[in-house]
Order: sequence, then C-alpha cells, then structure tokens
Amino acid sequence: MQGIMAAFFGVLLRQAWWWIVIHVTFFPLLVWFLLLQWVAWTYLLISGFFILVFWRTITGNVPVFFSSQAVVQAIAELVEEKDIMHFAELGAGIGTVAKPLAENYSLLNVHAFENAPLLWLINVWRGRNMFNLQVFRHCFWQVNLANYDLVFAYLSPAVMSKLGAKVRTEMRVGGVFVSSSFPVQDWEADAVIYLDDWQNTCLFCYVIKDNHTLGVNY
Repeated sequence: MQGIMAAFFGVLLRQAWWWIVIHVTFFPLLVWFLLLQWVAWTYLLISGFFILVFWRTITGNVPVFFSSQAVVQAIAELVEEKDIMHFAELGAGIGTVAKPLAENYSLLNVHAFENAPLLWLINVWRGRNMFNLQVFRHCFWQVNLANYDLVFAYLSPAVMSKLGAKVRTEMRVGGVFVSSSFPVQDWEADAVIYLDDWQNTCLFCYVIKDNHTLGVNY
C-alpha cells in the first residue's frame, strides 16, 4: 500500500517514470534485504558504491543518465558538418559519448567532465589509450566553455536555466550547445533532432550568436 500510494502521488506530481518504479519497489526491496540478514558491513559497502556513483546527485540535482548509440551518431554528424575541433561533454558519466567520438575522430580534441569518482575512474580507464581524450574530475560549473566549438550535456531540467546562462555567457559566437532531452528554458532551440532510440531522445541544438535573428540549418 505504501508503494502504491507513493506511486499515485508521483503520478499526480508528474514525476518521471523511473520515480514511479522507485516508489513501487522501494518498500518491498527494503523488506527483502532485511530478510536476507546480511552482515552489517555489506550494507556499508553497498552505500559506499552508490555514493561513488551518484556523488552529487542530491546537491547538484543531476542524476546519472547514459546516452544511446543514436545520440553518439547524431553528435558525430554535427562534428562532421560543422567541422568541430574542440568538443566538451558535461557530466560525461562513463564516456558513452566522449569515448566513441575521440575514437572515431582523431583530430577532434575531446574533454569529458565527470565529478562522480567511480564514473570518472571508469571513463579514464576506457580512454586510457586515446591521446585526444582528456577526462577531468571537475564540477562543470567551474569550467570555462570559451574554448569549445561544441558542448554536449545530458543533465536535468532543474539545472538547464542556469546552464543556459553559463553557455550564452562563455561560449564564443558560432559555438553550438546540444542538450539531450531537456531544453533550456526561455531560449528557443535553433533545431531539434528527434532520434529513434529506446528513449525517443530529442536533442535541442542552440547556436551562440550576437544577432538572435540569425538562423541555422541542420
């Protein structure tokens, strides 16, 4: 009953579908774990693992997402079309976008920013033999975006307004900002790319320009 009521209120509040799943399964899983009667330090290890993965999810309002292969392909097409030389991924996770781009475009300078220790470490390991991929364990809010031609992010609706202001302030004219799934409030996208993947992903593309009447073709 607790799970059903939590899910009901989650639907009323229009929470994302994964929250509904969490609401329904949380209490049964709690009971199940208690019945397992594991030793106490096991739960400490599990907690430590989740802390290393979800590091600043609570304070930063940015959960962990993984991009599909369709997203990688769409970004790769933009890299080719716009002749991009400097690319940055904010909140790179395990490098699902940054790694294949660096792997397929040897002249592309790729910077991946990830703050969660375990995800950062996996990202570093995956790109260990790639000279054009650099993985930084930095909070992306502290990164100056002025040197990048294309910036990609798959973050959260909660931070998009602030990120949009940062992008417009720091990126140079002609630069492209691409947000996966979440648009920037009060900023009309120059193009929206609809992908046929399991998430039905939309890529919101914004071009930095000094004259906001200018358009762009994708």
